[in-house]
Amino acid sequence: MVDAQARSLVYKIQVLTAKVSLLQAENEGLRRGIMIEKNRRKRGKALFDVIRAEGPSVALWMSPTKVQRCRDVMAEKEYEKVREAERKAEEKIEKQRIKDARVLEVIDNKRKRAEAKKLKDKEKAEQKAVRQEALEQRAVDKQLSNNLNLTVKRPQRATAVSTKSIRLVVKFKVVIINGRARLVPRHSLRTVRARS
Repeated sequence: MVDAQARSLVYKIQVLTAKVSLLQAENEGLRRGIMIEKNRRKRGKALFDVIRAEGPSVALWMSPTKVQRCRDVMAEKEYEKVREAERKAEEKIEKQRIKDARVLEVIDNKRKRAEAKKLKDKEKAEQKAVRQEALEQRAVDKQLSNNLNLTVKRPQRATAVSTKSIRLVVKFKVVIINGRARLVPRHSLRTVRARS
């Protein structure tokens, strides 16, 4: 049932499409016929209006030179019309070219802005990663120094047995080698007077 309805619709669409194309062809043919008929019935332009405008007399004297001059004036007018149409067509083409160039320029500017934004975002991400890494390194260094301060016991002060005593002070320096923190001892002997 569905296939029969589908075939029926397809057939009707094909029939209507054929009718439309035939009507369009007929319409185009009628338009061409009307244009041909208009060109046939085109009335001639007054050839001698130019000569009449020259003088105040009502009578019109014809001579071959006057007729030729009138024909030249009419030909020049037709030539000017053709030149004007060509100029307008050239202007239209130039305007379209300028419009296309502007569109291409806008597209190119958008592409350049997008590339610049992408580059700037990439640089910001790199800077952020460097800052984050520096923060993490500082935190690690601080934690190491805190751990060292907790693990290294400071010697107690000497008792007041003698007037002079010698104290061994061991200090450690944190050195980072190949990304690892190392403790390097620094020894120094100090002579300290005992407090009484």
